[in-house]
Amino acid sequence: MKKLILVGFLAFGVLGFSRFVKECHVTSKTSKSVTCKSNESEKTFQFTSGRLSSVSSGYTYKIYFQGNGYRGLRLTSAKLLAD
Repeated sequence: MKKLILVGFLAFGVLGFSRFVKECHVTSKTSKSVTCKSNESEKTFQFTSGRLSSVSSGYTYKIYFQGNGYRGLRLTSAKLLAD
């Protein structure tokens, strides 16, 4: 029973939960990373994997991502909000 509970916790930890930024303005984009700044918290997020080609520099998006902290995040999806 203990092993079953432990496996359950590990499975949820590996899958994780997606996080999102309501309004994030993309300040820079290279072939290997995207950097955006939250319009609400003024925090800067750096994405280094995932769907990097789905965003363009200079636009504001609602961004869904996985990862901890603010660097080395995985961008899972982005919805264009404004210029």
